[in-house]
Amino acid sequence: MKEKTRNFFLSGQFDYCAVGFGILSIILLLAFDCCWLNWVLIGLNALIGIGYYLYALRLWLCNKPKFDWHLINGAFMRKVLVLVLLTPFIFALIALIFTSIKGNGFHLVDIGSHQPPKNPYSTFMEVLYHFIDPGNLHTAGEGSSYLVFIIAICGVFLLNGVLISSIVGWIDKRKERYLQGLEPYQRFLKRKEHYVIIGGSDIVEGIVEQIFEPSQENGEMPYILIQTSNNVEDLRHKLFSGLDIEQQKHIIIRYGNRNVKEDIEKLYLNKTLEVYVIGEETRTDDMESYHDTMNMKCLNLIYDKVKDNSFFAKSDKDNRLVCYFMFEYQTTFNVFQYSDISQDIKERINFKPFYYYEMWAQRVLVCRELNPEAEYEYLPLEGIEGIKKDDDDYAHLVIVGMTRMGTALATQAALMAHYPNFVEKNIRTKITLIDENADKGKNFYIDRYDRLFALSNWSYKEIVRSESGKDELKTVFNHTPVEFEHLGGDFLDVEWEFIQGSVAQLELQKYIEDCASKTHKMTIAICKDEPSRCLAAALNLEWKIYDNAMQVLVYNRYDEALIEQLKNEGKYGISSPFKNKLKAFGMVSKCFRKDILEDSDNLAKEFHKVYCTDENGKIREEDVEIKKLTDYWSNVYVSNSLWTKLRCVKIEKEKIVDKDKEILIKVEHNRWNVEKLIMSYRHLEKEEQDIAKEDKEVKNQLKREMAHLDICSNKRLREIDEGVISSDEDIVEELIRIKKKLNRNKITKTLKK
Repeated sequence: MKEKTRNFFLSGQFDYCAVGFGILSIILLLAFDCCWLNWVLIGLNALIGIGYYLYALRLWLCNKPKFDWHLINGAFMRKVLVLVLLTPFIFALIALIFTSIKGNGFHLVDIGSHQPPKNPYSTFMEVLYHFIDPGNLHTAGEGSSYLVFIIAICGVFLLNGVLISSIVGWIDKRKERYLQGLEPYQRFLKRKEHYVIIGGSDIVEGIVEQIFEPSQENGEMPYILIQTSNNVEDLRHKLFSGLDIEQQKHIIIRYGNRNVKEDIEKLYLNKTLEVYVIGEETRTDDMESYHDTMNMKCLNLIYDKVKDNSFFAKSDKDNRLVCYFMFEYQTTFNVFQYSDISQDIKERINFKPFYYYEMWAQRVLVCRELNPEAEYEYLPLEGIEGIKKDDDDYAHLVIVGMTRMGTALATQAALMAHYPNFVEKNIRTKITLIDENADKGKNFYIDRYDRLFALSNWSYKEIVRSESGKDELKTVFNHTPVEFEHLGGDFLDVEWEFIQGSVAQLELQKYIEDCASKTHKMTIAICKDEPSRCLAAALNLEWKIYDNAMQVLVYNRYDEALIEQLKNEGKYGISSPFKNKLKAFGMVSKCFRKDILEDSDNLAKEFHKVYCTDENGKIREEDVEIKKLTDYWSNVYVSNSLWTKLRCVKIEKEKIVDKDKEILIKVEHNRWNVEKLIMSYRHLEKEEQDIAKEDKEVKNQLKREMAHLDICSNKRLREIDEGVISSDEDIVEELIRIKKKLNRNKITKTLKK
């Protein structure tokens, strides 16, 4: 109890009480001419003021470090205000004491022979007379000159010196705290709903724009709290350059660390509409960091804050905090595709993970458009017309640079690029990865997806010098899966090619040119680790490559302005080879697309209903919610293939023709095979397969151990697990149902109905 009392008197609360009591006393002195009340008010305020002076004197004499701490951190402006208010009361008490000693003839102001009778009110007003205006020294009463002089000096010092300088200092300090992001805005954030962005990455710019976007329609602009451990002024300058004045007023930037509990508490998550765990900028593309680890620690701190059931006061059905969570590295992101966060966290937090590189890969490769006459930001790998069952063309994605962006594009293409002509003609999608260190990059990538590449056709090529002294591109190693007859043989519809070399080499240029001339479905993606190298590689491609390729994508993490300029017509109307072919992608500021995430979520929920339908065709409501991240990603990937499938079949009267429907069922299983292998499921060995196809319990147990009976060819699937084919049939039926619901400009709103 003693410690609490002591802390109260030394805290800012006592300062506020002293200021409030001083102001109230002045009002009462002016309002009521009550002698005893005025004595009490003057006496109490004087004693409090004397206490402040004595405490400051003791610190100055005995504990200067503590005195300096109070000066810098102890709300100095507030204490100056206390002294300015209470000092007149001290002098008024002194004057009253002199009056009691010398009688009513003691006056601080000489106004002639008509002096009013002495009382506490008149004495206090005389003190204020000299305290506020030191130029009234000549009006001092007889015998009070010395006291009046001291009052005047204190007035000069406290009012004109300390108070004014303190006000200026307070303003400067507050401005500095604002610029450095040190102002907490506690009272405001405790009562005002707001969005929270944790991290100062370049992605923040795009997130802010999307949060503000709805306010342009409804006029209600939300507040956004951004926490960063980087330079606050730099972030503010960069962010505010793209915002109008009104938007700038609704942004609060605080300095803080996402792994410090106290900093997370200052976000006031109970008033948070959505939280974005982004992290700080990672500029290098070839160096691992603790970005994802720190973000995960941040998520745990957020959970510690919101796990109390009484934390939220929401009344809606989903009482969880919406948390968009960014992964920076593919390894950790992939782990969370077949793993999961704890059930405790999911009960309090609506966890929405995204991966910067995958988001851009989806944006480039998932073409959410079916109208051939529409403007396409990026063309699908199969082209606008798609790849039909009788086509000889195949999709060929050439990736220059095995960076994180390059491998993300390759993985996304493998998940999506599955077409009917493989079923009819055994024509595979081809993915080529070119890098100057492809021998090492190949090993890392294959090790990461070893279960996929064990069943895939893939080759490794290098430029070697022949006996004639000519450089040629030769196949050094070729992998063909021949030992998997129990799975249906060579059944995957995607083949891979790793080439070591520079795209500037003539041999590689000639190879790409030859490939482009053989198919009209080639997409080239330049994904080197530096924007300047990407652009240089794109500009050095032969013009014939631009003539035959559908598009050349250039990875630029920071800005697309130069590439956009190159797409324009040349001088004097000369046609540019880059026009409509050269396209920038990967810009950090445009990475996050909330609308795409929401579309994916809603489409995933629609496809998930296929697996929640009983034998009578009714949806089991208890299974509708996607509870596992593995199920979520599986449904996202099947939903991403929606437009590709519809683009590659013939539709008559809102129905897929029967022949194409049968083929599409097989295409879906081919896609599913690659998806499961990428998500680290493995095929069964012959002995396991023989047991699992007869014993459902063994089959389910192996599935829980990431081993799946159904990873096999379409023909073999009908022999070992024919019952699951109905799921592929249901997926195909769902395509048309969803297509009927889709409104191209309002996917999210449509699917929510």
